[in-house]
Amino acid sequence: MRIQKALPIVATLFIGVFYSSYAMTSEMGSKDSVTYGIDMPAVGHVQPLSNAIAALTADSEPPNKTATKISGTITKVCQKKGCWLILADGNQFARVTFKDYKTFVPTDTGNSPGTVFGVLSEKVLSPETVKHYAADAGDSTESVVAARREYTIVAEAILIEAKS
Repeated sequence: MRIQKALPIVATLFIGVFYSSYAMTSEMGSKDSVTYGIDMPAVGHVQPLSNAIAALTADSEPPNKTATKISGTITKVCQKKGCWLILADGNQFARVTFKDYKTFVPTDTGNSPGTVFGVLSEKVLSPETVKHYAADAGDSTESVVAARREYTIVAEAILIEAKS
């Protein structure tokens, strides 16, 4: 008798979980995509990374610290934890880290299209940080001797689409 009473509740929970999972993975029109972090905001224009960098470098005022949607191709991912990735568009790239170190992505997502929701800025990395990132990527650290300037995005969400 208890099972019969619990069945509608279990069925409702199952449908709710299935629907919310489907809604999350079908964000931005693709059922072959997965979102990590917070839900990707439904509003807001998605701009290619190269356009976002051009706007950042052309602006003479201090950088806007408002999160925006930025798209590109994921070219590298931290092979230890998936705690950072490189998003590229043409010859421009930015290292994406996740707000409060709360989000990690699968380490096999290289060469996948992605859209991040985060704040773009320019940063100078110390030689120690450059070596750390190189080691995380599985690259040689022997040639790293100087600081490096790069674009970074501190993301709250990332939508990763299936590899094409």
